[in-house]
Amino acid sequence: MHERIPTAFVSFAATELTNNGLTGPKLVEITSAYAADFGADIPHARYPFDSPNKRTALLDNLLCFAPKQQYQVIRELCDRLNPDGSNSALVTLKVKLTTEYAEFADQDNSSDVHRTLLTETRHWLSDYPEVRKLFDEALSKHDHGVFKRNTLDDLRLSLEILARQRWLRLVGQYSPFLKWKPCG
Repeated sequence: MHERIPTAFVSFAATELTNNGLTGPKLVEITSAYAADFGADIPHARYPFDSPNKRTALLDNLLCFAPKQQYQVIRELCDRLNPDGSNSALVTLKVKLTTEYAEFADQDNSSDVHRTLLTETRHWLSDYPEVRKLFDEALSKHDHGVFKRNTLDDLRLSLEILARQRWLRLVGQYSPFLKWKPCG
């Protein structure tokens, strides 16, 4: 059992992630968001950063997180950069991470719900408070393992209300054109 994720592995992860699609601005955006969530102070919180390259900036930022947090950040960066599993280097990195350092995985990893997507979805729903409320209630039920059928119903209903509200906004934008009749 490891006390921490070795710096050599974190360095390897930083190299693979930056060589396979992680840009400097995205690196700063993502690691700054995690730093805010975890209450960590990172050295490269804005772009352009004061580092010789993006690999070093990512490594410096990752080393400021606790081992469980490093695990989460690396795993979720792998998922973001390689959602379909087509990049063999990132698949290898993720497999190595999950097999050699599994003790740092949160219990939520076994959950059917991916936390990164939930955070992004909540942001997207900020303009739709009624939908967001139903969505959050469904997640609360899921997290507590109660009312599993209600969880699905709440998610379905939130999607239906979102679709209806988006449709009504769209129709409202084009209503002057819908009333127009051609001459003749």
